[in-house]
Amino acid sequence: NDNWILSGMYYDYEKVRDAFAAKLWSNLNENSFNVANDYEFRYVEVIMNGDYCGLYLLGTKPSPNSIMSEVSDEEHPDIMFKIEEGDDIGSFITGQTNILKYYKQETDVDDKIATEVLREYFESIFGDDNLAIESSVDMQNAVDFHLFTNFSQTLDIPRGGLAGYKNCYISFKWDGEKYRAIFTPWDFDIALGTNNLFGGYYDLPPDLNTVLDNDSIAALRRNGS
Repeated sequence: NDNWILSGMYYDYEKVRDAFAAKLWSNLNENSFNVANDYEFRYVEVIMNGDYCGLYLLGTKPSPNSIMSEVSDEEHPDIMFKIEEGDDIGSFITGQTNILKYYKQETDVDDKIATEVLREYFESIFGDDNLAIESSVDMQNAVDFHLFTNFSQTLDIPRGGLAGYKNCYISFKWDGEKYRAIFTPWDFDIALGTNNLFGGYYDLPPDLNTVLDNDSIAALRRNGS
C-alpha cells in the first residue's frame, strides 16, 4: 500500500520533528466541514533478517478518504491535490501552463473539472475582492495552516509570490454554493530550526516569518546560512 510511509528521519538528528509536528497539527487544526485532514506517525524499530536497522517513523499519508463527504455529490465531488512543487500561478490562470505537472490530483475526478476548480480558486486568491478570497477557503483551516507553518518554520512548504506552496495538500469541498479550499501541511524533516537546504543545521533565527517575510528566506539562500 503506497499510502504508508516508513521514514528514516535522515535530516533530523533528534528524530522528533515529523512526529511532533504531525501531533501538533492534529491537535490544532479545525475546519467547518469537520473532516479529519490530519495523520499520525508512530515510532518503530526496524529489524530485517535479524539485523537491527534503527529507529524509524511509521505513518500514513493524507488521503482522499480523510476528506471525502459521507454523502456522495456527483455534481460537486471532493477534489484533492498533492502539491509537489510550486509553479507560475499567473501562467496557469491564463491557460499557458498545465499545473497538474506539480499539483498531482489524488482523487478520481476528471482532470478538466479538477483543474477548473483550481483555476477559479487562484483567480479569487490573487484578485482584489477580499470577500471572494474569504469565500474561497475554509477560513478556520486557512488561519490554522498559516499559523502552524510559521510556527514550525518549515521552509519546505511556503513559496512566496506566485510560486504558491509545495509539500502540502489542498482539497476542495462543496459548501452548497461553491468550493472551499482546505490545506493539509506535510513533510517536516526540515522544520523547527533545521536548515539543511542551505548548508547548515539549526541556524534559523527564531523570529523568521516563513510565510510573509520572503526577503529573509531569499537572504538565507544568498548567504548560505
